[in-house]
Amino acid sequence: MTTENAVNSDGQKKTKKSWWTRFLVWAAFIPNPDEPIAKDLIPNLPPLVLANAVTRQFYKDRNYIRLRRRRWAIGAVIIRLMALALSSAATIFLGLADLSGLAAWGFTLSALVTTVSALETFFNFRSRWVSADEALARWHRSEEELQTYVNTTPVGRLLSSEIVKFDEERRDEWSRFSQDWLSDRRSATPGSSI
Repeated sequence: MTTENAVNSDGQKKTKKSWWTRFLVWAAFIPNPDEPIAKDLIPNLPPLVLANAVTRQFYKDRNYIRLRRRRWAIGAVIIRLMALALSSAATIFLGLADLSGLAAWGFTLSALVTTVSALETFFNFRSRWVSADEALARWHRSEEELQTYVNTTPVGRLLSSEIVKFDEERRDEWSRFSQDWLSDRRSATPGSSI
């Protein structure tokens, strides 16, 4: 599957992937093997090392959400297009028919539209997609604030307590993301648009 090995600027081994592997990564069916990997925990980290650890955690969270967001977006679009195609075909068949064979097809397609619409509510792809975008935006903002804090503060004046606040923001965003999904899931009813 891989043909060449190289080392990127972070010292990680980077491999050239086959078209199939690149497609599976693009379609969000498998995680990207070139994403950074978390390292072992070390107690009493100096503030700068702690800031780097929090930044790696931001990257890990964003990579996870990006992978899922793409899958949810694809699912939302496919379900909407299926519902549109089936609804259009049902309307055309019912309009052309005098309740004979085509009318039966029209009624069948109408039932399929109802089923596909129920799937959207069940999987809730669109809502999760939007929540993922919001979470990514908040994580980007928090990470940029962390980088600004570290870049504008002398190393001796960096405070671990300030850096931990950025990690708390990251964890709060995970909690908000989960709560948004649960509330959308609880409030979704068949046929409603989220």
